[in-house]
Amino acid sequence: KEAADSSDSKLDMKKTMRVEEDKIDNFIKFVGDLIVASEVFNYIQKKLEITNQFPQIAKEFKNANLTFNELSNSLQKSLMDIRKVPVSQILKKIPRMIRDLSGGLNKKVRVEMYGEDTEIDKSLIEVLEAPIVHMIRNSLDHGVETPEARIEKGKPEEGTVTLRSYVANEFFNIEISDDG
Repeated sequence: KEAADSSDSKLDMKKTMRVEEDKIDNFIKFVGDLIVASEVFNYIQKKLEITNQFPQIAKEFKNANLTFNELSNSLQKSLMDIRKVPVSQILKKIPRMIRDLSGGLNKKVRVEMYGEDTEIDKSLIEVLEAPIVHMIRNSLDHGVETPEARIEKGKPEEGTVTLRSYVANEFFNIEISDDG
């Protein structure tokens, strides 16, 4: 039974491959060129339809053009998906950072994270890390109170910092809040 479970877990693992970003960026450029060619084909198709000199050729070209457009759009979407990575690449560092910082500030803080599996473009990961760290530090420095101050205010002695990441209307959102 264990051997069967072991082979099942191997089937569940996703295969990955490292590819240099420059190669992906170059590929994206070629897909962009395909999209431009698609617009040229759309223009030619409209011209054929307007002149109505070759209706059969116009119909065949339209069908071929529709297929080309669908394939180009699918390729573009697939390529953009290749560049996506889970936001957990940034967020996985946060609990330890909060634990270390809160200890130095004599504060008790619990971390709640939601949406770690949200995927964003890899280039955003590098850009977002510093602002997220800054906002977490602000929450710990200025938001969450010491255990004594929290108890005086009728709050539990342990504060909470919550991180939520999600995509809404094609925009990536990250919310950082504390109960201080």
